[in-house]
Amino acid sequence: MRGFFLPLVLAGLLAPALALAGGLSGLADVVDGDTIVIDGTVIDIYGIDAPELDHGGKEQLCEQDGQAYRCGLIAAGRLAETLAGEIVTCKPERVDANGRVLAKCYINRGENVAGWMVTKGWAVVDTRYTEKYTDWQAWAKAGGAGVWAGPFELPWQWRAKN
Repeated sequence: MRGFFLPLVLAGLLAPALALAGGLSGLADVVDGDTIVIDGTVIDIYGIDAPELDHGGKEQLCEQDGQAYRCGLIAAGRLAETLAGEIVTCKPERVDANGRVLAKCYINRGENVAGWMVTKGWAVVDTRYTEKYTDWQAWAKAGGAGVWAGPFELPWQWRAKN
């Protein structure tokens, strides 16, 4: 009996990666500012990290003009607005240590979703995976776009504390 369950467990762990082997396209549901779902497959957008919408029941807040605001919710909302009604095409880059599929995603007019989120200031470059968007982030930071309008904790630092 034990030999029967191992293949099932492995198939369950590999299913997301296999589903994306050739890429995946469709309408996307937004989970948070850097995570989407297409046809039941959860995809983390490669190369970015957005403020947390729900991390262990907590939401990350940012600050602007001395006032706290729900930057995790706003990041997710901006991503949802951008993807609404668009066909999103994702190409896998890797599966991370937690088994999450990391993919480069584009909307049907060819726009890079990660680059858009970084440029608008609603996500930061996740340098564990790429340096590609660092120039775009510098531009967003210099212009005070999104989270760069005031003090905030980088999402991975906020998660470590919470």
